[in-house]
Amino acid sequence: PHVDVSCRPTHPAYNNLQEALNKKNLAMTDARIYSEYAIGDAVLTMLTESKVGIEAEGNALSLVCRLTFGKRSLLLMSDADKDIEEALLLNQTPLRSDVLKVGHHGSSDASTLSFLEAVAPSYAVITCRQLSTSHPHRKTLDALHTVGSAIFRTDLHGEITIVTNGETLTVTGKTS
Repeated sequence: PHVDVSCRPTHPAYNNLQEALNKKNLAMTDARIYSEYAIGDAVLTMLTESKVGIEAEGNALSLVCRLTFGKRSLLLMSDADKDIEEALLLNQTPLRSDVLKVGHHGSSDASTLSFLEAVAPSYAVITCRQLSTSHPHRKTLDALHTVGSAIFRTDLHGEITIVTNGETLTVTGKTS
């Protein structure tokens, strides 16, 4: 089975990141739940913690965060699956967001209906490859339709752009 090891200290991508930080005299810190980071006038809130160094693999290492700018928000699920979604729901994490970057490429093990009802996204963005037989899964697409989300997929819409001024928000796709 495929295991994403990109955030493990033994992976070349991790080493490259560490080298770049060292060159700029910056230190890496662990993401802590509910820690906030200013990005211009926006705020990025961590909804899960980094798990480097513990017994977790693959999608269990996924970081989830919520980006808020003015009255608009985006929930970024990375490769989070239904176990992470359930934990977010149990913790009563603020989830309602205008845009949902759908977890785990829209696979069948993410985007449960109860989770999508809590998020209530107007827009859903799914990153997936063309001609994939498993991503996105029909169950996920049906659940997104049930909650009324407009769906944008990279395999169909190419590059997806989200623009907001904190009041209005538009999502567009552009095929190449």
